[in-house]
Amino acid sequence: MTKPNFAAMSKSQLKAYLLEYRNDTEAFHALMDKITSEPNQTFYTVEEVGKLQELIEDRRHFKSANSEQLSVTDEEVDN
Repeated sequence: MTKPNFAAMSKSQLKAYLLEYRNDTEAFHALMDKITSEPNQTFYTVEEVGKLQELIEDRRHFKSANSEQLSVTDEEVDN
């Protein structure tokens, strides 16, 4: 079997590949290279877990508020 071109694969494609081929270290390293090359990464320590939880909750609230706003906009268009 020939190996896929990991450099040409997206992060989503690499994740899906790794779910099927969990022991492929080359694919794992390719995924990690893609992730670490992204700008604006923030890493949290164990002591900062509270801040991370707060960010997750803020993100959930933001998504929820936006989906509610879209529902109202859709209803306005229907009327």
